[in-house]
Amino acid sequence: MLGLVACALNHYAMLSLTNICILERYIHLRIVDVSNNQLSSLSPLDFLPNLLSLKADKNIIEEVDIKPHPFLQYISLSNNKIENISEGLSHPLVRHIDLSTNKIKELSQLNEETYSKLTVLKLQENAIETIKDINLPSLTSLSLGYNKMTDLQWISNLVNLEVFEINNNSIDKLDGFNKDMKKLKYIDLKENVIEEFCEIEKLACLPALTVLLLADNPITKEADFRVEVLSFLTTLFTLNYSEVTEEERNEANEVSKERQEAQNTQKEETPS
Repeated sequence: MLGLVACALNHYAMLSLTNICILERYIHLRIVDVSNNQLSSLSPLDFLPNLLSLKADKNIIEEVDIKPHPFLQYISLSNNKIENISEGLSHPLVRHIDLSTNKIKELSQLNEETYSKLTVLKLQENAIETIKDINLPSLTSLSLGYNKMTDLQWISNLVNLEVFEINNNSIDKLDGFNKDMKKLKYIDLKENVIEEFCEIEKLACLPALTVLLLADNPITKEADFRVEVLSFLTTLFTLNYSEVTEEERNEANEVSKERQEAQNTQKEETPS
């Protein structure tokens, strides 16, 4: 038994474990699932030097109190009471962190030095209002749905992002995206407060963008909404779950040409 490499204590909901000290003796454990319990501390995991994967969803954890693990790559702590991203989440090889459905209000000082391998970060259903000092060039997927975000200017350093979910927030401006974000292909902006097409134009710098979700934003009530969006974003294949048709693309091209001609005429008429 001491050579055990995987342990799942997540099915014993009737037990409602309050501590996992028993795991200290199983030093060869690599995969641990202690979800659906009443745990407030994960410190016994400090005795598991070979830990690769940790799931502790649906507990009562307020702070992640484990020391750095040299091999830990996957952490899932959704549905807890965590308020801050603490040092207990910093591990040299961690690639996937799920902190969805917690009580986090602010993100700060997430940087390459601390999370050099992090590719997936899930933070949906928290209470996040502000993000600052975030620089995670390895990040490819970021989920921030159902928070309290109002701006995206902090996103500019996430140059390898491929999937970005920011649905159900209070976003009205799309500043922050830039031409260095060459891999960003999927953006979910459903249920925000975007009203102007000039904000959509700010996504035109993203060469790989193929899927954009804007349902339940005020802008979707505008006449010819789809054609107007496509006139700015020529790389889209899917808009609000519907594939772009050839007819829509042709109409969008015409709108784009007319807009360009109008801009050129205005420049010519403007005295130097």
